[in-house]
Amino acid sequence: MRLIPAAPLPAAESVASWPVMVARLTAGQVVASQTFARLMVRAAVDTHGGFSDASSHYVIPQTGLYRLEGKVRVADGVMPAGASIGLGIDRGEWDSASFFWGTSSPSRQGVINQRVEYFAQGETICLFVYADHATQPTVSVTSAELTLDRIR
Repeated sequence: MRLIPAAPLPAAESVASWPVMVARLTAGQVVASQTFARLMVRAAVDTHGGFSDASSHYVIPQTGLYRLEGKVRVADGVMPAGASIGLGIDRGEWDSASFFWGTSSPSRQGVINQRVEYFAQGETICLFVYADHATQPTVSVTSAELTLDRIR
């Protein structure tokens, strides 16, 4: 048997220069029910200085393909069984194909939203929720996190 060597791998881009950002909710946040609400996360890691703690917006520093991940958890017992909470990471605060809805259990409720999307340099994104709770005017968010990294 004769082994044929594999073709050489293409040169890789310098991953160290790719943007990476992680922002977290540093204290709880109360959001209004039945409306979209931006989560006021703060940067924990921001390799390219694109995150604004004041507005909780991230400005895309390089055109490319990005992996996005958002997580949110509401306070235990505040969402009755069957009530919905949604989580979005997008250019604005609205319901779309990139918005993920979850249905609550009687005790704990959390939502994770993950996707890959192409962004152009200068576009802004944010992390936001919608708590669909008709009988309670506000919902307490206990933790949230937004992670973004350029993959291509």
